[in-house]
Amino acid sequence: MPIAHFQDDDDAYLRWMDAHEPDGWVINRERTATTGWRLHRAACWHLRHQVGANVRWTHHYVKDCATAEAPLVAFARQRGAELVRCPRCLPD
Repeated sequence: MPIAHFQDDDDAYLRWMDAHEPDGWVINRERTATTGWRLHRAACWHLRHQVGANVRWTHHYVKDCATAEAPLVAFARQRGAELVRCPRCLPD
């Protein structure tokens, strides 16, 4: 399954989210860090509820999106990244 990567392309990211909510999966991560990568379901409140007139969804944080969890977990592992499950949408 392919992974869609969104960086500095809010319109494409929001179109992907609209097409894959609630079943899609998203890694929200800083551009260069390998720590603090957060795995979410596409319907997660954290991904849709940012406040402000000029919200930039894919500027400071990159979004890696897929229709299944496994490709994103493998993607993070291949890059040596620390992947943390969102406690709100993926509680233990």
